[in-house]
Amino acid sequence: MKLRRLFHRQALVALFLCPFLYYSTKEVEFNQPKLFKAAEYQLTPQFFKFISSGFWPAAHDYLWIRTLQIIGTGNFSKDILLESIGFYRLSIALDPYFYEVYDQAAVNFSCLFDAAYPALEFLDKGIRVYEHGSPPEKFWRHPYSLYLYRAYVHAFMLNDWVHAKDDYLKASQMRGAPRYLQEMQKWLKEEGSESVLAVKVLKLMIRNTDDQKLKQKYQEKLRHYE
Repeated sequence: MKLRRLFHRQALVALFLCPFLYYSTKEVEFNQPKLFKAAEYQLTPQFFKFISSGFWPAAHDYLWIRTLQIIGTGNFSKDILLESIGFYRLSIALDPYFYEVYDQAAVNFSCLFDAAYPALEFLDKGIRVYEHGSPPEKFWRHPYSLYLYRAYVHAFMLNDWVHAKDDYLKASQMRGAPRYLQEMQKWLKEEGSESVLAVKVLKLMIRNTDDQKLKQKYQEKLRHYE
């Protein structure tokens, strides 16, 4: 019984102390990718484990849930962007094979915050883990999505169709890629204007996307090209 009370007391300390220490982030301008240096904003994984008294998985889960709750309120301010970036960086440093962090970061930063460079930071990290880290397949069931998200950021946020085409082609050739991406391969290899290609790609993504937030974002982009 004493050990159980001790566990609960230490877990509570970990859960409530970590957020206050962790969310002390410094002001930064997010328009330039060169400013994204993780060490400037977040706790190191080692220190996070130390202050959470050995219960860092529970503290990490708390921060994961808390971050999703904050984003779920619809507050996409710069302060919330800072807090979210800090959490995702820490989470990836603690567990680089946590696929959902990369997936969620891609959607949140590209779709909700309209922040291209944070989205690219986590997509690049996730793709490097997939390509060079041999993550467990059972937790990475649809890694092609990371290439699709990165292609979207390049094409529709940064107007960089050279990198976008490359990622769309990679996504279409990957394990588990849906059939509709095979149709996209033909367009990507054809000559033509980028605006025409953008309309084709967006219409295809709208038809095959179940996530309503993503679908709404694709529809907004489509209105820009039509």
